[in-house]
Amino acid sequence: MQQKEKEQPSKKKSLWRTVLCFALELAVLWIIFYYLIFFAYIPSSSMVPTLPEGGVTVASYLHGDKTVERGDVVIFWSQEYGKKLVKRVIGLPGETVTIEDGVVSVDGTVLEEPYVIHADQRSDTFTVPEDCYLFLGDNRENSEDARFWVDPYIHTEDLLGVVRVVVWPLTQISIVE
Repeated sequence: MQQKEKEQPSKKKSLWRTVLCFALELAVLWIIFYYLIFFAYIPSSSMVPTLPEGGVTVASYLHGDKTVERGDVVIFWSQEYGKKLVKRVIGLPGETVTIEDGVVSVDGTVLEEPYVIHADQRSDTFTVPEDCYLFLGDNRENSEDARFWVDPYIHTEDLLGVVRVVVWPLTQISIVE
């Protein structure tokens, strides 16, 4: 009988340890997915070949000053469409971006874009306002991006995260550059 009495407190301790460990794991996961990273589904082919249509990516949240660099693949909130979009940063605040027959220049310097597979022959000029960015898709022939938006500029406050890794489909797992 003494054996059963000794086992009872041990079982309670074990249960509390399990519950505490589970709660701690949930808290860590919540912190990771609320403050550090998030998953994003890519519904279109506008970013092919960088991001596969129907793919899933992992992005890191942008906090604080939300600084991004030219070439970053960014998820942002489109006020115009009322949904999240993903495109590549082409123009930074204060820059003039010129597209002539599909060739992109920033402040007069031609931009090297090895990620573009289908350049569009469209021509246009954009002067990016302060606190805004200009975004284009990598698959220019099949991307509804700044060239087509009523307001071609995305404000800093609408930037959500930078895409870091493609995790689905498994055959296309890669680091996004």
